[in-house]
Amino acid sequence: MNRTVSLLRRSRKVTALSATTAGLIALWSTALASSATAAPPSCGVNGVLSTSAHTVSCTYTTVGEGTFVVPSDVGSVTVVAVGAAGGAGLPGGTGGSGAKVTTTIKTAAGATLYVEVGSQPTDPPGGANGGGNGGFAPASGGGGGGASDVRTTPAASGGLTGSAGDPRLVVAGGGGGGGGGGGGNSFFGQGGNGGNGGNGGRSAAGAGDGGCTANGASTGTAGGTGGIGAVGGTSACGSGNGSAGQGGGGTGAVLGTGGDGGGGGGAGWIGGGAGNGGLLPGAGGGGGSSFSAGHHTSVSTDTTDPAEVVISYKPRRTH
Repeated sequence: MNRTVSLLRRSRKVTALSATTAGLIALWSTALASSATAAPPSCGVNGVLSTSAHTVSCTYTTVGEGTFVVPSDVGSVTVVAVGAAGGAGLPGGTGGSGAKVTTTIKTAAGATLYVEVGSQPTDPPGGANGGGNGGFAPASGGGGGGASDVRTTPAASGGLTGSAGDPRLVVAGGGGGGGGGGGGNSFFGQGGNGGNGGNGGRSAAGAGDGGCTANGASTGTAGGTGGIGAVGGTSACGSGNGSAGQGGGGTGAVLGTGGDGGGGGGAGWIGGGAGNGGLLPGAGGGGGSSFSAGHHTSVSTDTTDPAEVVISYKPRRTH
């Protein structure tokens, strides 16, 4: 009898131990599965996710607005933004190149960042995200290139000021449009080249001013190169001035006069000024200015890459 009771007690202990072990194994399996399938950052419908041994990135090349949701354990991200080049005159000068901005910005876990990718125009209308229109004429000016930026609110919310309270955290300026001129439709001469956007080596800060071709000149004047910050972007010859996020519009000419159009200003923190046109060679538009609210920032002119934004971070190691 005593032996039977002892065997029963031992059997119950073994059963309880087996149940406890099974429960622990189930918990470990759940934890491992959760770790293995941890949600990557949301790149939205426009972003492309890529990973390496030490870096996670979302790349945005589609023109328009995308989103990036900051992962829960990330306190900062690196942003590389490239603004779009300006359009060439039709026919006329070449468009300026966009800016390339590399910077690191602080982020809040779970926050949504809105990514805007600009475009290079092929006609007088300016590129997406703020490019100024080229002046319409028999030899039209090229449109300004659109800026690429990262901001805290959707583009539809507006609020661009080029000062405190502006929702943009990073802006890569677009290149200015080329002035119209040259060819059978031109009034006289060859249009001026559009200014390059966002050259960090420029001695003066701010957006590039629009070119101003003087009466009697045989070649259009080039637009100014964009720098960093919220000054510049003006036009001394009466064409459109740049404003927060928007390049100025180039001066056109009445059809039948054989006139040339000025290039549109590139978009940026402050847009570039537009070039003048009319019965003289069209001048190029100025490049838009660039901006960063972060640190470890570099700004340069990008002559090769198309407009894009890349957001990346280094995930924390867990043990």
